Amino acid sequence: MRNVRDAPSGTVTFLFTDIEGSTRRWEERPAEMRVALAVHDEILHDAIEMHGGHLVKNTGDGAFAVFTDAHDGVDAALAAQVALATAEWPGGVGLRVRMGLHLGAATVQDGDYVGTDVNRTARLMSVAHGGQIVCSRPVRDLVSDRFALVDLGEHRLRDLYSSVHVFQVDVPGSESAFPPLRSLDARPGNLPRQITTFVGRETLIASLARLVLDCPVLTLTGVGGVGKTRLALQVAAEVVADFPDGAWVCEFAPVTDRGAVWDALATSLRVQVLPGRTLEESVLEFLAAKQLLLVLDNCEHLLQQISGQVDAITQRCERVTVIATSREGLGLAGERIVAVPTLTIPAHEADIETLLATDAVRLFSDRANAANADFRLSDHNASTVGVLCRRLDGIPLAIELAAARVRSLAPEDLVARLDQRFKLLSRGSRSALEHHQTLRSTIDWSYDLLDPAERHALDRLSVFAGSCDLTAAESVLVSDDLDVLDAADVLGQLVDKSLVVAEADELDGGVRYRLLESIRQYAAERLAVDGETAAVRRRHADHYVGVAETVGPHLRNGDQIEWAHAALRDLDNFRAVLEWSADEPSSDHALRLVAPFTVTGMAIGVAALDWAEVASAIPGAADHPLYPEVAAFASLGATFAADFERAEARVVAAERTQAALGTPVSPVLTARAVLAIFQGDPERARRYSEEWVEIARAAADPYELSHALLPLAGTHHAEPDIAIILLEEAIEVSRSGHIANSLSIALPFLAGLLPKEDSVRALTLLDEAIEVSTRLGDRWGVSLVTSAKGSMAYQHGDRETTLSSAVEMAEQRIEIGELSSMSLPFYLGGLVLYELGCPEPAGVLIGKADAIVHTNVMGEPLTSVLQHGEITLLEVRDQPGFAALADRGAALGNAAATEYLRAQSDALLRGSPRAGDP
Repeated sequence: MRNVRDAPSGTVTFLFTDIEGSTRRWEERPAEMRVALAVHDEILHDAIEMHGGHLVKNTGDGAFAVFTDAHDGVDAALAAQVALATAEWPGGVGLRVRMGLHLGAATVQDGDYVGTDVNRTARLMSVAHGGQIVCSRPVRDLVSDRFALVDLGEHRLRDLYSSVHVFQVDVPGSESAFPPLRSLDARPGNLPRQITTFVGRETLIASLARLVLDCPVLTLTGVGGVGKTRLALQVAAEVVADFPDGAWVCEFAPVTDRGAVWDALATSLRVQVLPGRTLEESVLEFLAAKQLLLVLDNCEHLLQQISGQVDAITQRCERVTVIATSREGLGLAGERIVAVPTLTIPAHEADIETLLATDAVRLFSDRANAANADFRLSDHNASTVGVLCRRLDGIPLAIELAAARVRSLAPEDLVARLDQRFKLLSRGSRSALEHHQTLRSTIDWSYDLLDPAERHALDRLSVFAGSCDLTAAESVLVSDDLDVLDAADVLGQLVDKSLVVAEADELDGGVRYRLLESIRQYAAERLAVDGETAAVRRRHADHYVGVAETVGPHLRNGDQIEWAHAALRDLDNFRAVLEWSADEPSSDHALRLVAPFTVTGMAIGVAALDWAEVASAIPGAADHPLYPEVAAFASLGATFAADFERAEARVVAAERTQAALGTPVSPVLTARAVLAIFQGDPERARRYSEEWVEIARAAADPYELSHALLPLAGTHHAEPDIAIILLEEAIEVSRSGHIANSLSIALPFLAGLLPKEDSVRALTLLDEAIEVSTRLGDRWGVSLVTSAKGSMAYQHGDRETTLSSAVEMAEQRIEIGELSSMSLPFYLGGLVLYELGCPEPAGVLIGKADAIVHTNVMGEPLTSVLQHGEITLLEVRDQPGFAALADRGAALGNAAATEYLRAQSDALLRGSPRAGDP
């Protein structure tokens, strides 16, 4: 691959070349081909370079190049053909090369040219013969003033979309008469022309094309609307050149008579009944003499009959290959079944370039532009389109139906209405098959083919959010009419029918099951109609409360990392149970669900901080034995969010229930100690922390002790020697007990307190901290490392690292909701900006930090930072106009202040334009 950074952009001329019959030559004479290919490459590269072209890459036995001027592209092709015709080939191996030229837009992605025009050039080249140069009309219009061209007429290429007017470039001194082009028009068959472009799935098409040539029957399965038909047709177009008698399509969707499958096939093949033969015998006799490809579409409602038909064909007609599309496989010997995946969708945090590269977004953009010529993907709407494609699970039909709506609705409006998707996505093409005209009709088609047990099972599975394992599925499926064995069997049948997705569980090698969101909403409606929703959701809640209670103890011992990751698999289901508990209401379910997850320093615990608030507010919760633990955790979450009034209310309520029930006091002491630290009362925090440590020592509980030592160390920030001793004990206890979530906090905390001369040890501690936090999935621990590194950089005079760390830690704080400690990045950023000659933005940021600062924040060496920069802080506050600057900073929200800090940092570190007022 050549560097395309300096390659032509805008509208360019693409050139593709390929050696005719290279596969056979490599098999027959590999040694000569190796030498011949080197000669071939040198000729092509010289011709391209000599005429100002840019070689993008070698394409196996060919080349791909681009030219700014179409004349240069034709000159290069002509020069190459002349040189190839007169070259001395080793062992008499003469290579004949076909070439195609097309004019189009240059789009670069991941260091390569991509897009429709690139694909069209490759397809144009593929219909030519060795020694022949062909070009499209746009190229012909530009070069006809200099070159002799032959009009070869309109031809359908393998994209099945639109015809291309093809012209041949005459090569002086060479033959000008070639066989007919290898376009779709040159082969018999009935492959239908498509009215829309085929978007994406290039890799899948290539692999399926190879597979078709290696097996007698290929069945494409998948949920309705996933694009099985269009994919089958595209694969057929790719391989039709390998079938002298063409590719023939038989559409079975309109066939309702099970005895009419041979009639339908005969009609598609245009076969008449032979005298003295049955229709079946006539079709088989016709096919036995042919080498062709059959595409049998929408087979699921006639599965038994079509299976018998295909079996007869493969037994009698050895040169016939079948591609079938069905919700499930045909069940034949020698059949290869490929489940067609949904289109690739962008990740939640994908940037604009990544969004635009995903197949789902590309399809939406293409179809939306067809529906509304003014529609364009932009920085403003791209992320919303990404959300839309994710929520539609990358199902092509759903995306196309949504895109058609941009005539009257913006992408934001579409996303807002997806909970009513069956009403929203109800205007498909009138020319489409009836069951492809709306999203509901597509799912109706599949649902109506299920037996009663399968329907009931699918409906019940709709209560799951995200995926589930087999045990969870059985918890809602098993009932009076379905035992455990039957439940597993029915689940497997739904997987076979493409209505349930089965995926490998990377953690334990098992299987996880899930419904696509459109299927889930459909099944949920059916469950409600049957009046089963309440009972099935309660079973779902009972199961996941049990899961939480099983996981909880493991989150407090040496195997916490493995169990924490395992719990994350069911995060969506836990949320669904909590929502149900609040709606029911059932405080027992909610508190029993949340209490096991009241752990800090791991992703499941971060989620539980919010869950604890919801559970604590459910009527009747305050009388439950688990209430003090959950309410205290809710108080902790409120403290981190800088909502100290709510934090106080929750911890008081926890204390009240605790006093009445006589339950353990550690959770309340935790909440009290941390709240006191953030509220600026280290003495009170110390009393609570010391009591917590004493209880933990008496109980010989390493988990409690390792966590209790952390806030106690935080209360000794002004006495770093004491804090260091406490933190070193916490680290020792954490390591011996393999308690990662306390270690991830203690390590950066200690690193930030070590004296300047111990920087080597501090960096070693931070390296360990980032490794532990990453394994744990502890974003707070990662942010503490960033804080410590920024503080150390400031102490060592590294202003650039300090400033970039300040930006990073501010963004991390906002991401995890750690708003109580937002002052540190603004202090650091303000100090550095002032020292680098930017007093005005420094005043804004210091003013913002002053407005939110409370005191030393647990886990952050704020005191040492302020001591190190004490004189600078005084200078900033004493500068003229500081009060006004501070007021501007105080008026900013955390997100706006962070953006302001980033803009100022970019202006200094990257030389970008200086940001103005916030």
